[in-house]
Amino acid sequence: MCAMKPGNLCLSILALLLECALVFGSTPATTGSAAETPSPDRPIFHTYLLESAGSFGVGTGCAALALPLTLAYYLFSPGDVATVVAAEGVCLAVGSAAGACWTGRSLDSPTKFWPALGLAFLPGIGAGLVMVLTHKGADLGDPLVAGCSWGAVIATPILATVGANLGRRGTAKAAGSGLRFAPEFRVCAGNPQPAAGLGLRLSF
Repeated sequence: MCAMKPGNLCLSILALLLECALVFGSTPATTGSAAETPSPDRPIFHTYLLESAGSFGVGTGCAALALPLTLAYYLFSPGDVATVVAAEGVCLAVGSAAGACWTGRSLDSPTKFWPALGLAFLPGIGAGLVMVLTHKGADLGDPLVAGCSWGAVIATPILATVGANLGRRGTAKAAGSGLRFAPEFRVCAGNPQPAAGLGLRLSF
């Protein structure tokens, strides 16, 4: 680093301190109560539990309401039990996604419906693949098929709740992105004069 005159160094440091005061002074201060409040982009554990319970309740309720219609279709048409199981899985997934989002909004917690719906279908799709690949169909008397079916019933509301909360961190990052001014202090080897000023930075 090249030698600098004491007067120029003092002026540069004073300018830098003034710019820091302007930048930090324009930032709204956070109070103690706000610092203790959990961040909205990371829901706390009991919120997840309540959303999972609401997802399970609404999902199983929708499946139970649709059960008479699916059974009637099975009895009065040349269908098989796979159609009933598939229809019940669709009702469970849609109801689980709707229940997770409804419970989250009731708790003043922002949720995303389409990610919840997408993840809610994964357990049912996995159980269907097991039935197809093992050539056992929807034989609920088989331990493997029965285990996959019950696992799908349990995993569907859980994954729907995870999907409903996927957009939280992305929303928080999007809200915090933008252009801002930041103080800068530079000393170049070819120029004995130090430079202090404000730099424009993009944060995302």
